[in-house]
Amino acid sequence: MIPQQAFTAFKTFTERNASRYLLLVLWVLAQLATYFHFGIKSPVDTAFYISDALSINQGVWSSDYTFWYSSYSCLLALIHRIGAPFEMIVLVQVLASGLAAVALYRLAVTWGGYPSAMIATLFYILWPEIHQWTMILYTDSLFTSMVIISVYSLRSSHSKAQYLGSFILIIITTFIRPPGMLFLMSILGSLWFHTQVKKLSGICRATVGIAVFSALLFFLNFVMTDYANSFIESYAKAEIIYPNISMLIDPPGNLQIPDPRHSPISRLILFVVYNPLYFIKLSLMKGLLYLGHIKPYFSLLHNLLIVLFLYPIYYFGIRELRLVRWNQLKLFTSLFIVSQILMVSLTTENWDGRFLIPLLPWLFIPAGQGIARVLSGPVH
Repeated sequence: MIPQQAFTAFKTFTERNASRYLLLVLWVLAQLATYFHFGIKSPVDTAFYISDALSINQGVWSSDYTFWYSSYSCLLALIHRIGAPFEMIVLVQVLASGLAAVALYRLAVTWGGYPSAMIATLFYILWPEIHQWTMILYTDSLFTSMVIISVYSLRSSHSKAQYLGSFILIIITTFIRPPGMLFLMSILGSLWFHTQVKKLSGICRATVGIAVFSALLFFLNFVMTDYANSFIESYAKAEIIYPNISMLIDPPGNLQIPDPRHSPISRLILFVVYNPLYFIKLSLMKGLLYLGHIKPYFSLLHNLLIVLFLYPIYYFGIRELRLVRWNQLKLFTSLFIVSQILMVSLTTENWDGRFLIPLLPWLFIPAGQGIARVLSGPVH
């Protein structure tokens, strides 16, 4: 805790326009520093998006797993259609990141006031990986930004036209990358349960719960059609980090693989039923590496910085989520965080840790208020 006079001065500063101008300057400097340090990059998966974009411009829509990247491919197709280089997507990602910073700030204001909004936005601006992915022709940056923008748009809507615009943004975000389905379910879950479930009887609640669970299974089965085989293969070789990195866990000699004739979701469920302890160990290891963010091939300094900066954010974020009353924003935040953790735990953590990026802003918001609480004085 800092002296009350110092926090009062900080609180007064955050309420002035000068604080917003400072955040703007810092955001611009972060973009420039990232661009000059990393430059614009087009890794291996970029070719898939470009190929789909070219196919779209020829009137052929993807029917395989790249369908779940349709929004990104359509944007690349539009860029190609106007005769601009595909690298122009980086400009779109930078602008979206800027709008997301504004949206995050305003969401944080509604969560806990101007001091917490200042702290949360500083986290967003000063976290280098967020801006690093903005300079890469991948879906991660745009998805991260659009989730924030979509949630803010929905929360600030008051007319039918505004709600329609928010709905369009949500659909676009859903199809930027496969985890968009988890984003959509988090949005729908927070809307439905916050506005309706409290009014229902116990039987109706159970009925709604079964219906939602059934819909979830249906969507998962649909989404998993193109991924079930790769997931089963990764389980069979104890892949913890993609690609082909295993840690401390070996496949058991009596590993049972479900019949490929089963539906995708049935195969995954049966794998768990056949190999429960092995699956639990795999999932826990993936989840811990996902949230821990440290990797055995990162430098000692890199891992140390992650521990020093990320883990306190976890502490204050979780602390705040426990303290604040349930509301629509807290419900979405909780659902989205849990869904992202489960996604990686049930699939695979990526070698570069980029799957954590969409989750971070939803920890920054409560962590900002958690830190503001501590700075302002004891929690009563």
